[in-house]
Amino acid sequence: GQKRALPPNFLGASGALLDKKRFSYRLVLWIIEYFANVNCERIQGLFDALADNTDMLIEDNNGSIVLSSVLEFGETQRERIFEVVLSRMDVDPIPKHWYPSFLIDKMIVDRKILNSIRDGKARILDSLYRNGNLQRIQAHRSGAYTSRRVY
Repeated sequence: GQKRALPPNFLGASGALLDKKRFSYRLVLWIIEYFANVNCERIQGLFDALADNTDMLIEDNNGSIVLSSVLEFGETQRERIFEVVLSRMDVDPIPKHWYPSFLIDKMIVDRKILNSIRDGKARILDSLYRNGNLQRIQAHRSGAYTSRRVY
Protein backbone atom coordinates (compact mmCIF):
# COMPACT_ATOMS: atom_id res chain seq x y z
CA GLY A 1 0.00 0.00 0.00
CA GLN A 2 0.83 3.65 -0.13
CA LYS A 3 2.79 5.14 2.77
CA ARG A 4 0.67 7.54 4.82
CA ALA A 5 2.33 10.69 6.08
CA LEU A 6 1.47 12.19 9.44
CA PRO A 7 0.90 15.94 9.59
CA PRO A 8 4.06 17.91 10.47
CA ASN A 9 2.42 19.16 13.69
CA PHE A 10 1.76 15.61 14.93
CA LEU A 11 4.90 15.44 17.04
CA GLY A 12 7.66 17.50 18.55
CA ALA A 13 6.57 21.12 18.23
CA SER A 14 4.78 23.04 20.95
CA GLY A 15 1.08 22.47 20.45
CA ALA A 16 1.66 19.22 18.56
CA LEU A 17 -0.92 16.47 18.86
CA LEU A 18 1.50 14.45 21.00
CA ASP A 19 2.47 17.45 23.14
CA LYS A 20 4.21 16.34 26.35
CA LYS A 21 2.70 19.13 28.41
CA ARG A 22 -0.87 18.38 27.43
CA PHE A 23 -0.56 14.61 27.80
CA SER A 24 -2.49 14.35 24.53
CA TYR A 25 -0.66 11.12 23.72
CA ARG A 26 -2.88 9.54 26.39
CA LEU A 27 -5.93 10.38 24.27
CA VAL A 28 -4.29 8.71 21.27
CA LEU A 29 -3.55 5.65 23.43
CA TRP A 30 -7.15 5.56 24.66
CA ILE A 31 -8.47 5.75 21.08
CA ILE A 32 -6.14 2.94 20.01
CA GLU A 33 -7.14 0.71 22.91
CA TYR A 34 -10.86 1.46 22.58
CA PHE A 35 -11.09 0.75 18.85
CA ALA A 36 -8.71 -2.20 19.02
CA ASN A 37 -11.09 -3.84 21.48
CA VAL A 38 -14.38 -2.70 19.93
CA ASN A 39 -13.83 -2.65 16.17
CA CYS A 40 -10.24 -3.23 15.13
CA GLU A 41 -11.03 -2.72 11.43
CA ARG A 42 -11.93 0.94 12.02
CA ILE A 43 -8.48 1.76 13.38
CA GLN A 44 -6.29 -0.06 10.84
CA GLY A 45 -5.71 3.15 8.86
CA LEU A 46 -4.36 4.90 11.95
CA PHE A 47 -2.16 1.89 12.75
CA ASP A 48 -0.80 1.94 9.19
CA ALA A 49 -0.07 5.67 9.34
CA LEU A 50 1.73 5.31 12.67
CA ALA A 51 3.73 2.27 11.50
CA ASP A 52 4.62 4.03 8.23
CA ASN A 53 6.05 6.90 10.30
CA THR A 54 7.98 4.82 12.81
CA ASP A 55 11.20 6.65 11.85
CA MET A 56 9.69 9.92 13.07
CA LEU A 57 7.82 8.57 16.09
CA ILE A 58 10.72 6.52 17.49
CA GLU A 59 12.72 9.73 18.01
CA ASP A 60 10.27 10.94 20.66
CA ASN A 61 9.27 9.50 24.04
CA ASN A 62 5.53 9.95 23.44
CA GLY A 63 5.88 8.69 19.88
CA SER A 64 7.53 5.53 21.20
CA ILE A 65 4.73 5.08 23.72
CA VAL A 66 2.19 5.28 20.89
CA LEU A 67 4.24 2.81 18.82
CA SER A 68 4.17 0.46 21.81
CA SER A 69 0.37 0.39 21.57
CA VAL A 70 0.55 -0.23 17.84
CA LEU A 71 2.86 -3.19 18.54
CA GLU A 72 0.32 -4.49 21.04
CA PHE A 73 -2.85 -4.11 18.99
CA GLY A 74 -1.73 -3.79 15.35
CA GLU A 75 -0.64 -7.25 14.32
CA THR A 76 -0.17 -6.44 10.62
CA GLN A 77 1.97 -3.39 11.43
CA ARG A 78 4.44 -5.10 13.77
CA GLU A 79 6.99 -6.03 11.11
CA ARG A 80 7.35 -2.40 9.90
CA ILE A 81 8.00 -1.15 13.44
CA PHE A 82 10.30 -4.07 14.18
CA GLU A 83 12.48 -3.32 11.13
CA VAL A 84 13.05 0.26 12.28
CA VAL A 85 13.84 -0.86 15.85
CA LEU A 86 16.40 -3.34 14.51
CA SER A 87 18.01 -0.66 12.34
CA ARG A 88 18.38 1.63 15.36
CA MET A 89 20.40 -0.91 17.31
CA ASP A 90 23.44 -0.20 15.15
CA VAL A 91 23.54 3.49 16.13
CA ASP A 92 26.95 4.29 17.59
CA PRO A 93 27.23 6.25 19.73
CA ILE A 94 23.75 5.95 21.17
CA PRO A 95 22.27 9.43 21.69
CA LYS A 96 21.31 10.59 25.18
CA HIS A 97 17.61 10.25 24.42
CA TRP A 98 17.27 6.84 22.73
CA TYR A 99 13.78 5.36 22.73
CA PRO A 100 14.09 2.04 20.84
CA SER A 101 14.99 0.41 24.18
CA PHE A 102 11.40 1.00 25.31
CA LEU A 103 10.07 -0.88 22.27
CA ILE A 104 12.62 -3.68 22.67
CA ASP A 105 11.41 -4.08 26.28
CA LYS A 106 7.81 -4.23 25.07
CA MET A 107 8.59 -7.02 22.61
CA ILE A 108 10.64 -9.04 25.09
CA VAL A 109 8.07 -8.74 27.90
CA ASP A 110 5.03 -9.35 25.67
CA ARG A 111 6.21 -12.54 24.00
CA LYS A 112 3.15 -12.78 21.77
CA ILE A 113 4.41 -9.70 19.90
CA LEU A 114 7.88 -11.09 19.28
CA ASN A 115 6.49 -14.55 18.51
CA SER A 116 4.11 -13.10 15.88
CA ILE A 117 6.98 -11.51 13.93
CA ARG A 118 8.72 -13.82 11.45
CA ASP A 119 11.87 -15.08 13.21
CA GLY A 120 11.40 -12.24 15.70
CA LYS A 121 13.41 -13.69 18.55
CA ALA A 122 16.31 -14.78 16.36
CA ARG A 123 16.41 -11.46 14.50
CA ILE A 124 16.35 -9.33 17.64
CA LEU A 125 19.09 -11.44 19.23
CA ASP A 126 21.19 -11.22 16.06
CA SER A 127 20.87 -7.43 16.12
CA LEU A 128 21.69 -7.22 19.81
CA TYR A 129 24.75 -9.44 19.57
CA ARG A 130 26.09 -7.80 16.39
CA ASN A 131 28.98 -5.28 16.57
CA GLY A 132 28.85 -4.85 20.34
CA ASN A 133 25.29 -3.48 20.22
CA LEU A 134 24.24 -5.16 23.46
CA GLN A 135 27.22 -3.76 25.35
CA ARG A 136 26.53 -0.22 24.03
CA ILE A 137 22.85 -0.54 24.92
CA GLN A 138 23.74 -1.90 28.36
CA ALA A 139 26.03 1.07 29.04
CA HIS A 140 23.33 3.55 28.02
CA ARG A 141 21.10 5.08 30.68
CA SER A 142 17.86 3.90 29.05
CA GLY A 143 19.25 0.57 27.87
CA ALA A 144 20.60 -1.02 31.06
CA TYR A 145 17.15 -2.35 31.96
CA THR A 146 16.66 -3.64 28.40
CA SER A 147 19.92 -5.55 28.41
CA ARG A 148 19.00 -7.28 31.69
CA ARG A 149 15.82 -8.54 30.03
CA VAL A 150 17.86 -9.98 27.16
CA TYR A 151 20.11 -11.92 29.54
